[in-house]
Amino acid sequence: MNMASYLISTTHRGEGEGSVKKSNLFGAVCTVALAVAANAQAQSEPAPDIATVEEIVVTARHRAQNLQDVPISITAYSGENLDRMNVNNVLELSGLAPGLQVHGGDSSVAPKVYIRGVGSNDFNPTNPSPTAVYVDGVIRGSSIMQLDSFFDLSQVEVLRGPQGTLFGRNTTGGALNITSRRPTDYYTADLTARYGSRERMELEGGVGGPVIEDVLAFRAAANYVRDDGYTKNRLTGNNVNDTDRWAARMSLLYTPNDRVEVLAHIGGGNSRNGALQGQARGLIPNTAEATGADGRCLPSFYGTSACTDALGYVDTDGDPYAGDYSMEGRDRLKLFNADVTTTVDLGELSLVSVTGFVNARHRDDENTDSGPNNLIKGFYRVDQDQFTQEFRLQSNSGGRFDWVAGVFYMNDSLKSDSAFEIGLDLLNMLPDPMDGVAMGVGTVSYPHSLKTESYAVFGEVDYKLTDRLSLVAGLRWSRDDKTMDYHSRFTEAGVTLVDFHGSKSFESISGRAVLNYDIGDNSRAYVSYNRGYKSGGFAGGMITDVQDLGPYDDEVLNAYEVGFKSELFGRRARLNAAAFYYDYQDLQVYSYVVRGPTSVPILDNASDAVIQGAEIELTVAPMKGLDISLGAAVLDSEYKNYISVGEDFSGNRLPTAPKFTFNGAVSYQHSLGDKGDLLMTLSGSYRSKFYFSSGNVERLSQDGYWTVNGELGWALPDGKTEVGLWARNLTDEVYQRGIVNLEALGMDRVSMGEPRSAGVYLRLRY
Repeated sequence: MNMASYLISTTHRGEGEGSVKKSNLFGAVCTVALAVAANAQAQSEPAPDIATVEEIVVTARHRAQNLQDVPISITAYSGENLDRMNVNNVLELSGLAPGLQVHGGDSSVAPKVYIRGVGSNDFNPTNPSPTAVYVDGVIRGSSIMQLDSFFDLSQVEVLRGPQGTLFGRNTTGGALNITSRRPTDYYTADLTARYGSRERMELEGGVGGPVIEDVLAFRAAANYVRDDGYTKNRLTGNNVNDTDRWAARMSLLYTPNDRVEVLAHIGGGNSRNGALQGQARGLIPNTAEATGADGRCLPSFYGTSACTDALGYVDTDGDPYAGDYSMEGRDRLKLFNADVTTTVDLGELSLVSVTGFVNARHRDDENTDSGPNNLIKGFYRVDQDQFTQEFRLQSNSGGRFDWVAGVFYMNDSLKSDSAFEIGLDLLNMLPDPMDGVAMGVGTVSYPHSLKTESYAVFGEVDYKLTDRLSLVAGLRWSRDDKTMDYHSRFTEAGVTLVDFHGSKSFESISGRAVLNYDIGDNSRAYVSYNRGYKSGGFAGGMITDVQDLGPYDDEVLNAYEVGFKSELFGRRARLNAAAFYYDYQDLQVYSYVVRGPTSVPILDNASDAVIQGAEIELTVAPMKGLDISLGAAVLDSEYKNYISVGEDFSGNRLPTAPKFTFNGAVSYQHSLGDKGDLLMTLSGSYRSKFYFSSGNVERLSQDGYWTVNGELGWALPDGKTEVGLWARNLTDEVYQRGIVNLEALGMDRVSMGEPRSAGVYLRLRY
């Protein structure tokens, strides 16, 4: 068996449906890609025993198509690829595709996804991400709805750029299209078990097969992950930042005849992870030598007695995985989901119905100040229900004219009863404790609810103008009706800060236009315009000024892209490249400002920004058993006009937008004859320096770093058993996964990425 079917994202068949100038980017990508293609035109199809890259089938346009035929910048990974690269949640996708960054920030259960520099660091579920996540055709509109999706997977597709027509809701950045494994008409069973560092245990397995031959089949799958945590609380001796979660899914495939298919899923999960504990980095200098021009500590003195927080605390031992924590909370999440996709073949047409429901209950008790003192604690309580219904009528592929038309409805209900507790240690710092009511001292509760009804009508056509040239055009009309009830108050004093009830509707048109040209010899080029839209709304979080609630406006992204896709040298290699220019208008930006004795979040609209860049992906199968996959991206981002709370961010780079990223994977399978096969996987990614905030403050940045994962295994001759070794963050890279600016407390809260872990694994397949 070719190892390509195990590892490399471009070698499997899916089961489911510095400043860079735009002209230089477009020219460079086209010149390089066309030159390589021209060099390969004379290559004939290889003999059957020659290694080739295999076909990838994607469903990015709601129909099964070869990846190379789709005029969208896409990277696809099979579930088995991801398993062998030691990726077991959305967060660990970061860096595995050009332009893709995922950060955990301040929660263990709510990942933040960025594609080509477009994303949001807002942790409040009232503000959905501009990069949408779809699971089995159903949008997971909130980041807290995604944790139970990432197991027993068939495929993950990373769609870069606005998906304004078919994946139209809140997709200015792009989309992750996640597909679980389908039931089969034959019996299967599989189990993967890992054990390793910090008592980490991972179990994932599934079983399935026919219930009624040719009529009803099932698949049941589950996973469980736990570890002791990678950070030590010196006050108690306990490990924190630990993991404890499980998820399960039952899938049923009903085919009463050859024209009707019903695919249903029901599942859920439960997480009781340790609440994220960060490093308290003091910003208040107590010596002249440590004082910078801005009055804060110089970075060279961080972690020394010269830099403290507002109460004089400093962590001086230099261990990024240890701290003194006055509270060890839990980050708890319960999820339930159900969906049904019904497809009816009407001959030349198909009617598709996708119905989905997701319920999430999030409880997070956070030691916000990350220190031993009683400064500030956060208690987040969110219940969220989401119902979606989509109907599509589409032509069956094969003609000169293909089309799809549909309607979409969503009803989302969010209720939050969250609070911040401003502690006695902070209260005692004030001249008069009773005056603390006016300065934000005490328990600040902010119960609120947000109801959203969303409607959309969409359509897309694909017309072959000639045998080689086709035109793709699509439009989507969207409307969101939002109603917010918000109340914030000092609980002990009974003083109301904000009492608000308001509603607003948001409408927009999004869409795309593409010219797709078949160059011949397995090569294509395309040029596209895409318009993405993300609805406006009302801010969440702790609001002390009613003006901070909004409403904020829609954001719109106009994307211009040119791309090239080719299979070269007799399909021994695949080369895909793209260059793009984004005109980003009224983008929604989340940041912290100092008010009284604490920092509060605000969400507003920047006037506009420009993002431009280029990407290239190369997959090579130089010999049987050896596969190499490489990807790289350059990115230039800039706020053109953005002034917020009196601070001018114009000219700054966008957050989480590294100028350069690289990803690669190598897999090798070597036959040991009658003793089985030796299997090796090595994958890694690099991202250059990026900022966590719009202010481009150096202390709120992360320098460039690598992460490398690996796996070495032995597949027994029985073809059913495999044992081996695994490692994550093989080079033990120390890096920051998020930084929260808490200047009012004289500190930053720095969340660290996980250190190296390693262990053994067992895979069984029947």
